[in-house]
Amino acid sequence: MIRVLHILQTLNVCGGIENFVMNYYRHIDKKKIQFDFLIHELSDDNFVDEVESLGGRVYLMPKFTISNLSKIMNKLQSFYNEHKEYDIIHCHMANAAPFHFYFARNGEIRILHSHQPSGADRLIHRIRNYFLLKMANAMTNVRFAGSQDSGFFLFGSYPFTIIKNAVEADIFKNSVVFRDSTRRRLGLNDRFVLGHVGRFAPVKNHVFLLDIIQKLIILRPKAVLCLVGEGEKKKAIINEIAKRGLQDNVIMLDTCKNVEELYSSFDVFLLPSFYEGFGLVAVEAQYAGIHVIASKNRVPVESKISNYLEFLPLENGADAWVQKIIEICENKESIVFEREDYDIRIQAKSLENMYLELYSKNEKN
Repeated sequence: MIRVLHILQTLNVCGGIENFVMNYYRHIDKKKIQFDFLIHELSDDNFVDEVESLGGRVYLMPKFTISNLSKIMNKLQSFYNEHKEYDIIHCHMANAAPFHFYFARNGEIRILHSHQPSGADRLIHRIRNYFLLKMANAMTNVRFAGSQDSGFFLFGSYPFTIIKNAVEADIFKNSVVFRDSTRRRLGLNDRFVLGHVGRFAPVKNHVFLLDIIQKLIILRPKAVLCLVGEGEKKKAIINEIAKRGLQDNVIMLDTCKNVEELYSSFDVFLLPSFYEGFGLVAVEAQYAGIHVIASKNRVPVESKISNYLEFLPLENGADAWVQKIIEICENKESIVFEREDYDIRIQAKSLENMYLELYSKNEKN
């Protein structure tokens, strides 16, 4: 059995990257491949218990900040000296990769995985990360990406492999059975529901979502926006909701567990992000049979797997998004899948074979 060490910032149940890795972990053949996790933060709502139940280990390092850098370097040096069992290190934190790869032993398979087409939300962080990403790219020997945009951003002219952000398609396709009970539980019986699942961070553009619901309720007073997730900007959004007097038209939900049940209660899913590495939630919503409106040229085209996803420019403003929402309501059509290659049962086997092939080549060398 090959043990693969995955490096992530955290194991938050609401995190897109965390859910991406966990989807693969649940379906990969653990007699051949076992995942372990090295993380730098741990929120209250996490995957640790599930990882351990599947045979994995979780190692917690200090939070990855400049002020902690000396402590992190010492901890990483000790960790990699003590853990020689990892032939494959799969790093999902590009800005932390140089430090991990520096201490990893020679001959190790060092996978750098690009999940986003931008360096950071804030300019000062993008400047800092620019040099770290250059170093990470030079130190890796295997390159993965969630989309073409993410791959070109981090790797440039270096070749990379697309690893599809796959989901358990049948769970979402069958989620319609939860619609009535979930809507009753949330008090949404006669409401028109806009949904969004994602962390509360500037890149997710929650203020634009509030602009949309504020304009939509003029035309549809019973409309409601359901925001699912956690994050550093959540309190600011709660304050903005109160400032606009939208308390009766916005519902905030913390949990991302059994998220398929929440999708079933939505009428339209909105993804107005400033950028996305892929947009896993858009794929989940389409499999759940929910119409999706996503920001054009910011959410990768790979996330469109059916006629239920449409792209709109953010520059068109909230009025254009409201108009599209109304059109969707008035012109119901059946979902037609243009591709179904994001099923985790298919993609987990593909990743498993990649790991085995990399390991075999490394052993021969």
